[in-house]
This record gives sequence, C-alpha cells and structure tokens, in this order.
Amino acid sequence: MIQANNDVTMKYQQKGDNCNLVYNGTLSTVQNSNFVSIFCEDFYKILLEQYINLTFLTIIPDFEYVCPDDISSKILDSITTSLSLKSEKIDVTFIIIEIFGFEQVMDILSYVNPISLSKLTLKFPVSCSQDDIEEVLALERWSAFKHLELDMYWHTVSAKEIMCIKKTLTTSRIFDSIHIHYAQIDEEKVMKVLGHSWREFNRGVHHYIRVPNSTNQVLRTTMYTDAWFNDSQSLLNDWSKTLENKTIIELLLDHLGFIEIQTLRKVCSNIRTCIDHYKPNPNLTKLGIGIGRNISILMGFKNGSSVETDYVEEKSGCQVGRTLVKQEVYQTCLDDLKSILPGKEMNLEEFEFAFNCDSDEKETDVFRRTAWFMERVEELLTPNNVLMKVERYIHSAVDEQHHGILESIKWLEPISLECIQTQADGECEWHMNEAMKLIMNTNQWQYAKEYVNKEFAFLGRVNPILFVHFSKIDIIVKNWTNEDFFNWKEEILYSPSFIKYKISFENCYIYNDIYNVLGLPYRTVNGRTTWYFKMPEKNLVLHVIYYTSKAVIFTRVDIEDVPEVVVMNFDVQLID
Repeated sequence: MIQANNDVTMKYQQKGDNCNLVYNGTLSTVQNSNFVSIFCEDFYKILLEQYINLTFLTIIPDFEYVCPDDISSKILDSITTSLSLKSEKIDVTFIIIEIFGFEQVMDILSYVNPISLSKLTLKFPVSCSQDDIEEVLALERWSAFKHLELDMYWHTVSAKEIMCIKKTLTTSRIFDSIHIHYAQIDEEKVMKVLGHSWREFNRGVHHYIRVPNSTNQVLRTTMYTDAWFNDSQSLLNDWSKTLENKTIIELLLDHLGFIEIQTLRKVCSNIRTCIDHYKPNPNLTKLGIGIGRNISILMGFKNGSSVETDYVEEKSGCQVGRTLVKQEVYQTCLDDLKSILPGKEMNLEEFEFAFNCDSDEKETDVFRRTAWFMERVEELLTPNNVLMKVERYIHSAVDEQHHGILESIKWLEPISLECIQTQADGECEWHMNEAMKLIMNTNQWQYAKEYVNKEFAFLGRVNPILFVHFSKIDIIVKNWTNEDFFNWKEEILYSPSFIKYKISFENCYIYNDIYNVLGLPYRTVNGRTTWYFKMPEKNLVLHVIYYTSKAVIFTRVDIEDVPEVVVMNFDVQLID
C-alpha cells in the first residue's frame, strides 16, 4: 500500500496470478503480474521522478503479517536504487520502519537529509538477530544527525546496554531522547546506573542524574509500568544564584504544585536544602494516614486532585510504588512526610487517620515500631506543640486496637473542628465503644459541631446529653426503645445547637404505647410516622419522622414550614 500526504491511497493485492490495484475505490487488474513487483516498480518511480518532501515515511507490515525476507529485499532494492539516482537527499521528518534489519535501515538513512529527521522508530523483524545496542548507538554512525529522538523495540536490555545508553546521552548531542520498548530489563541496574528514583505518582518512575561537565542539565530516565523505558535530557535552570534570594525562591515555590516541588527537590542537594528550609506550602487540603504493618498516605490538593502512596515493608527495605527504597518502611514514610508538610501550623479541610494494629500484637515489635512512628508523626503534624486546624476528622479502624483515635484526635485544635466521623467494622464494635467513652471527655468532642459514626453501633443505652451540643449527628445505636425516643425528644427540644439528628437502630423496641409517651402523631403513611413539637424558641418547631424499625430523624424547622392545622393545634395548647 502507498499512501500520500494528502491521504490518497493505492492498494496492491495478489489475486491468483494477477495483481489488483485499488485507487480511490476503483479496481484495476494487471494480468499475470506479482503484486510485489508492481508495487516496487511504482514506488521506484515515485521516489525517483518526484520531488519528495515528506512528513512521514512509514514501512510496516499490516497487522500481524510477517514480511518474508524475499519481499523485504525487493522493497529495499527499489528504495535504495531510486534514492541513489536522485541528485539530493530527501527530506523526511518522521520515519517508522519495521521490516528491515539495522544495517538495511542505515542504508536507507544514508539517502535521507539528516537535518530534516526528527524521530526514528525501529522495530526489527523476528528473523533478524538482535544486535547489541552499543553497535546500534555507535556515534560514528549517527554523526550527521542532531537532536534525534530514537524509538526502538528491544527484547532484553542488559546492564551493559544501560551503561551504553547513559554514556550516549550524557556525552553527545546527537540524541535528544532514546525510548526503549522492552520485554526484559535489569531494573536494579537501572537504579544504580541512572540515578536516584523519584515517584511522580503516575504510571512512571523517574530517575535523575547530572550530566557531566554541565551545571544546568540532568539526565532523566522514566520507567513505565507498561514496559516502556525512556531516557531523555531535560534542561533545568541554574538555581545556584536564585537560591540566594529568599524572596525569589518563596515566590517561585508558591506557584508550583506539589509534584513539581517534589521533582525539583530531586535535582540537586542545593535546591533540596533550600526547599526543605523554606517548607513551601504544598496546597494540601486533605491528609490521610493509615498505620499498620504497612503505611498509606493520601493527599488532596486545592485543585481537586489527589495522590495516594502505599509503603510496603520488604526484607530488603520498603516498596513504594514500583520503587524499592533500601530503608525501613516507617522512616521512608517519615522522610516523605517531612518534605510534604510545611513545618508550621497545619490547616486542613480533612484529616483521616487509621490505626490498624491488632491488640494481639501489642507486645510485638510491630506494635512498638508503630507506636514510635505515631509519636514521630505527631511531632510533624504539631510542630512546637501547635495543634492542627482541621475542619473534618475521620477515624477508620478494622481491628480491635483503638487507642490511636484517642491519640490522634488530641492533635487537633478544638475550636477549628467542624465534624468528627468514626467508622469501624462490626467485629471491633465493643472496643470502639470503649474508645468512644474516652473521646467524649475531650475538648475536641465538646467543640465539634457535627458527629457521624458508620459501620458500628453504640451499645447499651445512649445518653443524649453527650450529643445535644452538636448541630448535626448521624449515628447508629444497637437498641431503640420508647424511653430512648422520649429522652432524646426532650433533650433536643432545649438544645440551642440542634439542627438535624438522624439515629438509625439495629433492634427496635417501639410499641403502641409510644403514643402515650409522645402524643398522637400528625400522620402515619407507608410506615412513616410524623410528629411536630413546639420548641421554646419562638417560631421554631421540632419535626420528627419515625421510619418503622429503621430510623428516626429529628429536624428543626421554621413554623412557616409546618402544616397550618399543626400551628392551630399549637395555639390551642397555648390557650389551654
């Protein structure tokens, strides 16, 4: 098939002894002819007789077709013969070749204007034995080219070849970048040869090293999870003088996002020291920390993006994404947190904390290390004993050990706390109830405006006095009785903070005598019973909806939103 820049396509097909030509939907037949011969003749004439200024030259097999050597040889002969007869080399911007060996490719490139070529993609056929990358990248072969992007498919990349790629990119201006699609690679050697790895929280892991004899260049290597390997030179400004000016660096860091700041820290020790000294604001709005055998850190930012990083303990260190850090898991996480947190007063919309360490492990080394880590985290989050300003606090638990919630809630400034949310699995319900008794004695509990509990129920009789200082609650209780209903209603009527309370229950013990306790309802429809009670404050009414055996919702409403018949009944009660 031949396709011109204007998308005009000529297809060559073998049908028996004849060659069919399809051009703009029109079929013509060349009798007793081989389609390869006809194609090569036409291609020869095009290359020889026309002035060629191409954007793309693509020579690839169709889908899974394996091009036989005899066909590829004929195509190569037609290309090289025609181009050798031209008075000047052809201009091509992008070349993709997948049916020729390396020496054949170099033969074709000898007829291409090297200044015009920007990108070369090579995929050698299976029939060709894999050359050594050192031979492919031999600089004398490419001396005429400048700033070329080379894209190659390679089965196995050895440690020696990694060294060769590094040397080529750091000592020559021929290649701007080298991309390798590989089946196997020595990843440990990549880390040793191509520098410190840094996770940019996407599919790729980045490595950086300085370019020798350069003050403003680094070699960046990116390894992708889908077996893509990329080396490229990236220009970076020389910050040595800029870093001496405190105002300039602070203004700069204020305009960078979290990922950009972390990438900048990895350029050199001078920049890293400066950034860590000024502690730029990473624009964090949410922070989540999960502590157990492994650690997870969740961060949310002002632009709505979020990043989650898992730290998994390994025998040889700590696995962070695809990167193996040869350092203990807790210390690795602490180092990252130090680079993230501003080192001054924390101000977050949401802070989530999960302490998942089984009580059976309380005397083990795991528990002791976890407790040590919590102490270090507290120091980071509350520098100089300045408590965190957090609007919403979430505690999650999936085990029996819950002293973590009592410790972590004390890190928060009580006045700033808007909402407390606790959640745990049913297996640790009793332990969570014990922990909540301690939480209810803290200043944070008394100052918070909302409370939510999920996935576990309060056991025994729940005292409404412990909750009526909240404006909103959404809780689950184990049992709900007539007495509970009455007590909550009475306390809510006189609560100055109350706006809306939802109480769900697992076991319901409401009987018909509830009407003797609360009075006759306004109405009962489809298992939903509604009451209205006049509140002491003028023009406010307590609206109660009881969903049979499921939940009860107390809501404060304006008297204007109450049915007229109910208001009239209030007036009658006042007269009486």
